[in-house]
Order: sequence, then structure tokens, then C-alpha cells
Amino acid sequence: MAASIQFQLLNLKPLHSSSAFTFPKSTSIRCSAAKRSYTITLLPGDGIGPEVISIAKDGSSEGIKYEFHEKLLGGAALNATGVPLPEDTLSEYCWR
Repeated sequence: MAASIQFQLLNLKPLHSSSAFTFPKSTSIRCSAAKRSYTITLLPGDGIGPEVISIAKDGSSEGIKYEFHEKLLGGAALNATGVPLPEDTLSEYCWR
């Protein structure tokens, strides 16, 4: 995520001393994402169900675009296809 955080570290007092000290200037920490777009494969299964995944997809992205692919795994896959890890899910995972 592209973000900039700036801390004002001026006139701080140490815990065990009565004298104050001052940093020469404010400190800036910056981080940025290497890409602006990501493709994410979601595996709503037994531990994290579809209701959790649907809420997680709605999170704030700070200008980064996400493309989600949902695939079956575990009990949901077993009920739908007869196997807990369908070939479709495995091929999607290996492709990424």
C-alpha cells in the first residue's frame, strides 16, 4: 500500500531523567507497494467460511486494485465435487 507516516519526535523527555532532549528534525517513514494491482485466490473452506471471506474482500485498499478468484476447498469442495481438493483449485493455485 502506498502510504506515508510522519512522526513528530520533538521535545521528548526520558522516563528516568528530568532533562529533555530534542531530535534535529521530524522523522518520516515511507512504504509503498511494488504493484498497484493484485490477483488473489480465495479458498473459503472449513476454518474460514464464505461469510468471512465475503467481508474480507470489502476491506479498504488505499488505491490498490484487487481481483479475487474464489475456489473450493475442504468440506465445501467435497460437497460440490466429491473431492476435498479439486483439480480446478489446485491448478489455480499452481498457476499463480
